[in-house]
Amino acid sequence: MNRLQSIVVGMDFSNYSEHALAQAARLARWNKARLYVVHVVDERLVQEVHSVIHKSSDLDHFKEEIHEHEVAELENEVLTVMARNEMPDDVQVDVRIGTPIDELLQKVHEVSADLLVLGMYGASTKPGGNVGALVTKCVRKIPAKVMLVRPEHTVEFKRVVACIDFSDNSLLAIQQAIHIAKQDQAHLHLVHVFYGPWNHLHYMSATSSSDPTYQQQYKDLLKVKLNNCLKTFKNQIEDLEVTCDLYEHQNYAEGISHYIKEKDIDLVVLGTRGQTKLKYVLMGSTAERVVRNSGCSLLAIKPFGFTFSPKQFNRPDVG
Repeated sequence: MNRLQSIVVGMDFSNYSEHALAQAARLARWNKARLYVVHVVDERLVQEVHSVIHKSSDLDHFKEEIHEHEVAELENEVLTVMARNEMPDDVQVDVRIGTPIDELLQKVHEVSADLLVLGMYGASTKPGGNVGALVTKCVRKIPAKVMLVRPEHTVEFKRVVACIDFSDNSLLAIQQAIHIAKQDQAHLHLVHVFYGPWNHLHYMSATSSSDPTYQQQYKDLLKVKLNNCLKTFKNQIEDLEVTCDLYEHQNYAEGISHYIKEKDIDLVVLGTRGQTKLKYVLMGSTAERVVRNSGCSLLAIKPFGFTFSPKQFNRPDVG
């Protein structure tokens, strides 16, 4: 089974990242994984403060002072969360000064992380708004699974849905969804969002008014394909409550969001690339719409062989 061995969680001292840390700690305990807590101080802000207020001091020395201060703050933050939540024994704290996306990429690479956990929102955003550029970049670029934790979601997932488009990557989504559902004894949903060809190929196929039998046959075949997706995992889902659904909608992201709301889903699991590189791709605005409109946590699964190398692996760490 797809057990996690190394988890990185990003912290920015917001309530959102505290919730992400609590969820990451829960996952680390169950998987017996190592947990790395990372806080990145934006180097541009450090340089700006230095140039305006501390320009008389040496920049490198100023960075060292910032680093020491942030390490102390992060350690206190972790201790605070530990006091409210049961943390795994092996927790490592890391503060870096640099570009946030580059530093997170580097950390994931250094520890061969299976999962990056982030708060769905950052210190400068609020629930219901955009998820922010950093979160979107992490979903796009981090060569690991990426979990976005909704505000105040630190407990077990009760309902988990895997979004299926019959690609190889959606099989990975099923596998991870099963793993989490077994961890939390959650109700597992599998959903395939589709838009019937009769809606846009009238000249080639029957319309809804002329041939409802064709539509039903089409849906029956999709249902068979969806059920067949589970056959590989038959032995792994024996103890789970599983529901397979077809959901018709003209927009993939909106269809997922509507299904999540109707079924009161806690966690949606889906691949970042699917049947085509255009329609079934969790990038940028699609990911943002799912997150903003669904109101649940999200786990993005990368395809086999996905790589994205940071530009500055050779940059020395501060401190």
